[in-house]
Amino acid sequence: MHIDLYRKAAPIAARSIRLLPLAPANLALSVLAKRMSRRHGAILDRLRPIAGKKFLIKITDLGVTLLLSVHHHAVAVKIVRQATPSDVGIEGALPLLVALIEGEMDGDALFFTRDLTISGDTEALLTLRNALDSADFSLQREILAAAGPLGTALSHAKRALEGPHHRDQNWQSGHPS
Repeated sequence: MHIDLYRKAAPIAARSIRLLPLAPANLALSVLAKRMSRRHGAILDRLRPIAGKKFLIKITDLGVTLLLSVHHHAVAVKIVRQATPSDVGIEGALPLLVALIEGEMDGDALFFTRDLTISGDTEALLTLRNALDSADFSLQREILAAAGPLGTALSHAKRALEGPHHRDQNWQSGHPS
């Protein structure tokens, strides 16, 4: 994610997101979560020990809170307007949370620098982290794939914004964008 562009866009996105009705956003999140559950059975198998656990994820820079619920055969995600009971609390800025999910950043380092706040059942959080790490999983790739032709256009726009240096760096590291 191009951090400078993101920092400029985040306040606008935060205001826009707060104005949106929850139903369409939650429908999109539900469809995405079901699609990922179908495509990543190995992750679900690793999450079985924490079935029934709920993760409250506060995206601090967007002012959005997600509730991630782990079930035996799927995960569910929805936006919530107010804090709801959960087993694990996670707070951080969107770029850091995405980088953490993508395995690009170390959660311990983010925690100790206070860029990431966690509370509650750390064993459940570690189980979630290990399940994601054990699979070839990319949240960005999943979102772009689910978006169909729009995802292809967004992927091209993302590469253009990152510039040739970023593409060359990713290619050399074995991770082409």
